Amino acid sequence: MKPASLITTLAFAAFGSTLAQNSTSDASTGDVGKQNGNGGEHHGGDRSGGGGEHGHQGHSKHHKGLKGVNAGSTLERCTILQRFNHIIDSAANATQLQIDFKGNATRIARVQAEATQLRNATSPQGALFVTLRSNATFLGICDTIFATESSGEQCNRLRFLEARATLAANATALDKAAHGNTTRAQHIQAAVTKAQPELAALQGNETLLQFCAMFQTQAQCRLIKQLYGDVSLARNATRLNQTLEGNTTRIAAFQNLVAKATAQLDKLLNNATLVSVCKTEMPFILDLANELPNATVTSVNAVSQSTASRNVAVSALLLVVFFMLSFNLL
Repeated sequence: MKPASLITTLAFAAFGSTLAQNSTSDASTGDVGKQNGNGGEHHGGDRSGGGGEHGHQGHSKHHKGLKGVNAGSTLERCTILQRFNHIIDSAANATQLQIDFKGNATRIARVQAEATQLRNATSPQGALFVTLRSNATFLGICDTIFATESSGEQCNRLRFLEARATLAANATALDKAAHGNTTRAQHIQAAVTKAQPELAALQGNETLLQFCAMFQTQAQCRLIKQLYGDVSLARNATRLNQTLEGNTTRIAAFQNLVAKATAQLDKLLNNATLVSVCKTEMPFILDLANELPNATVTSVNAVSQSTASRNVAVSALLLVVFFMLSFNLL
């Protein structure tokens, strides 16, 4: 885990930042389009302003060393197939190509040349394309992966719309978000009204709501892992000094964030239901996790006050479990 990502993670934890909160801030500036732009295009498949080609170039460079269909993870190969399909579809639509690349003949020709290679089963890319498309089991897995990703995006969209609707219904909060600008406040309210049918449709989708609940729980489990890894780092002076390269200013800022994050970590760990679900979501630690009592515990505070009491014994075990988890993030 890089120092920058550590501090970013803890900033997120300490201040309780969520996508909905960020989206509310975006709404206050009237930047509604960002929330509903090309989020549905997976892995850089943006079709505006030439983004699709740029995404493909970066993706191709990333996979330059790909030797065959068995190289890379399943997700990686699903992404490659998706990019190949995107190139074929783009090259087949001359009008859209002109729009995407603003009439740039060089870039359009590049996409068309790549599409030609993909259609040629004797070329390396074409052979890989044929192999990937002919594997029904693999295609089924890819469909599941991208359906899950799409549902996750819908959950984020739902949270954003709900947060913005809540903001618009609170005159005091709306005025604060709009910085007293009546025009901006009206813009937010108009956007909420316009999005009401979409919000109602998302809220009425029981399958999506169940997925979102699971999605949020998994996010909380991952946050526990991240927080505990960072708290553990903060308690190891030698390792912290090495990670932040001895920069005392950054170390002090990091420790300050950890102090705030500790409270959030304790709150998460004190949720017995959440901890129980996380044990299931993290099967590789079940052997240790199953030894933990179902009663709520306050891990970090207990660990910091070493006593011979049973609470400390339980907290120490929890420290071992989540310290092990933290290594998966490094």
